[in-house]
Amino acid sequence: MKNLFLSGAIILFSTYLFGQVGVSGAFRNFNAEEWRLAINEFSNEEFSTPTGFGIGIDYWFRIKNRRIEFLPELNYVSTSSTNVGNSLEHNQLGFHFNTNIYLFDLEGDCDCPTWSKSGNIFQKGFFVQISPGLANVSTKIKDENNTVADDLFFWEIGVGAGVDIGVSDFITITPLVKYYFSPNNELSFGTVDTTIKETANSDIKQLYAGIRIGFRFDDR
Repeated sequence: MKNLFLSGAIILFSTYLFGQVGVSGAFRNFNAEEWRLAINEFSNEEFSTPTGFGIGIDYWFRIKNRRIEFLPELNYVSTSSTNVGNSLEHNQLGFHFNTNIYLFDLEGDCDCPTWSKSGNIFQKGFFVQISPGLANVSTKIKDENNTVADDLFFWEIGVGAGVDIGVSDFITITPLVKYYFSPNNELSFGTVDTTIKETANSDIKQLYAGIRIGFRFDDR
């Protein structure tokens, strides 16, 4: 998965001079409640829902004659919860096919960036985003019993909304909130010195609140 992330990043950067790329940072949480409760019982800890930050890189393109835009993204998320020096960690690599739908400007001229066109920022810049994706999460429980857990590959769907704000014809700033959901994922965990494993099934729910900065390198 790490090699996939690096390869994808190289591909995205190779398009650097031919469109728009973006980088993003966000507050994230990782709410897999049944996992957390089972891990707490197994490890005799009281971990809360892990929180942390995520970063991403994307490449922007669009369809003609409609304000529907695509931003395939590679991202990395690190969340954790600590309790008296012990920790529960979720480190995640993912790919999402972000799709922005500009509900109030679907038939706009698409001569982006939006701030160079007539109309107010909300009308031209507001969008809803749908983000189907795949991710690999590595879960680690570090405590006095050396409890560990396995990697897990899962799919998820994100739904959110944001507003494009133009700083210049070169830079766009986009605040964005999203909610990710992935149903019924099984995690196996145990201790380093035994082959005995416990399992727990849980939906994975993640909140995202962040900012994307888009850089434009062409004359479209």
